[in-house]
Amino acid sequence: MGRPKLLLPLGGVTVIEGVVTALRRGGAERVIVVAPPAESPEGPALAAAIARAGAEVLSPESRPAEMRQSVELGLVALANDPPPRWVILCPGDAPGLTPKLVANLLELAARRRDCIVIPSHEGRRGHPIVLPWDVAAEVRTLPPDVGVNALVARHADRVIELPVPDPGLIADLDTPEDLDRWSRRPSRPDRDTEDSAPPALALDQAPRSRDTMHVRVRLFALAKERAQRSQLELELPVSATVADLRAALGARLPGLAALWARALIAVDQEYAGDDAILTAGAEIAVIPPVSGGAFRLRNLTIDDRDH
Repeated sequence: MGRPKLLLPLGGVTVIEGVVTALRRGGAERVIVVAPPAESPEGPALAAAIARAGAEVLSPESRPAEMRQSVELGLVALANDPPPRWVILCPGDAPGLTPKLVANLLELAARRRDCIVIPSHEGRRGHPIVLPWDVAAEVRTLPPDVGVNALVARHADRVIELPVPDPGLIADLDTPEDLDRWSRRPSRPDRDTEDSAPPALALDQAPRSRDTMHVRVRLFALAKERAQRSQLELELPVSATVADLRAALGARLPGLAALWARALIAVDQEYAGDDAILTAGAEIAVIPPVSGGAFRLRNLTIDDRDH
């Protein structure tokens, strides 16, 4: 490229800022970028861009020779007690990555907890990949000359593919021609639309049971912003409670678990406690508490213009 690829401007930000922002808005609770050494020519500028986007910078003393080494460094930083349930592996040069794709991958991973989730377009696989922690931890057991793809082959029976409608969603940025094409695109695919990418729920969807009900949940304020959508549709057991709803939201978008736990739940325009029973067709809204404390009014009028 003639200059550091991850610092190239694209869509008003650098390439790496766009990738980090998509991961965070899609539900990744913690993002670590393994960057070049701080003393490298591009090190300070790249570290600044990563920090601006809200990620952590991990700068080793020497530049990793292979992606596998970068992955190992990141995994060591993530190996807290307890470690995360899943790890998202994503290259820094993924200009088509969107919050919705990340959210769909995490949603499918939450529903199929022991599986490796990989996006694909017409049979061609891409990134990011969602690995259960037990699989990700095996990276350190691989021979020195073996890449991370060996893990996918080793656990082929645990792989689930998430079809995506646009090959750009999983494309890399490798050549000046790639950059030119991306610069001429009007916007990232599915960045702001609800219908341009198939929801993960469409995969292996079982017939609805008579013992379940379908509910629509409207999202407001920070919940709407973080989830990158204004509403969700969930299937719950008949006579489910608000507590059951919180659990279902956590399974659907696990990266926002802390938000679901603190949010206020309104049912038919009245705030409801966790033991309140939901009914099919109820008007349900998720409203994060405002800064300085929770709302005190029992009755409310829901209006999108106010949020």
